[in-house]
Amino acid sequence: MLSLVIMGVAGMQESIEQLVPKEINGWNYLPEDQKYNRETIFAYLDGGAELYLAYNMELLFSRKFTKENETDIAVDLFQMKSSNDAYGVFSHDYRGNDLHIGNGSVYESGLLTFWKSNYYVTILAEVENQQVRDTVMQLAQAISKNIKTSASLPAIVNKLPENKYKLNAVHYFTTHRCLNLYYFFSNNNILGIGEQTEGTLAEYDVKGKPVYCLLIDYKNASAAQKGHSNFLKEFLEIKNVGIVLTVKDSKWYGAACKNTYLVAVLDSTNKEDAKALMDSMLKELQ
Repeated sequence: MLSLVIMGVAGMQESIEQLVPKEINGWNYLPEDQKYNRETIFAYLDGGAELYLAYNMELLFSRKFTKENETDIAVDLFQMKSSNDAYGVFSHDYRGNDLHIGNGSVYESGLLTFWKSNYYVTILAEVENQQVRDTVMQLAQAISKNIKTSASLPAIVNKLPENKYKLNAVHYFTTHRCLNLYYFFSNNNILGIGEQTEGTLAEYDVKGKPVYCLLIDYKNASAAQKGHSNFLKEFLEIKNVGIVLTVKDSKWYGAACKNTYLVAVLDSTNKEDAKALMDSMLKELQ
């Protein structure tokens, strides 16, 4: 089992604006705080709002900090419907160095992102220096401390197997549109991803090439069987049943249905690695 377990802690939450300090290291907040809901978010994130809406954003709180002769720092605090949604947004793009803030965090080029409980947080400084980096990290730590509840990773993420291949990225999704952001299948929902469905897509480095492992939990065995059948028919364009290893466009693909799960391997350059990844995922579901 992939060792990505985080313990949950119960507690009461403060109101969203109280989660963000008003001063840090001489940076003071500008009094023009902004809040956006699902209808008004487009005024703030024109062109980028769809991702947050797809992961069930409920509220966005935005606060800016300023200090004389220093770059401004902007905090965006997204309140999501669930902790799984917060992790899903975080998993969209988490390149950078892990800072061990909240339930998961990364920092790169002035941008720090982290998730904790049902919150996803971004802190951006456009110009970097050591004082700015230290302040951004201290601000993140302060916000994380103010969020009194913690969370675990989505259970399905912990069903990704440990194996000999390097893990590059893990994405969590609950809609086919989100899955298409990471690996495009079709404009149509050919895998039948519904309201109760959740999935994870892992990218592995296999001999220097990206190979993807897809795991979808339909919560229902018949829905999983239909998803598997549609994967073979609509995506691989074959009529096989059961566990399949096949070639399409010079790459190897694998697919199987087990209990309520669809298991698939995508874009392997050879049969042996595809089979090894399929076997490790199926073993994890025993």
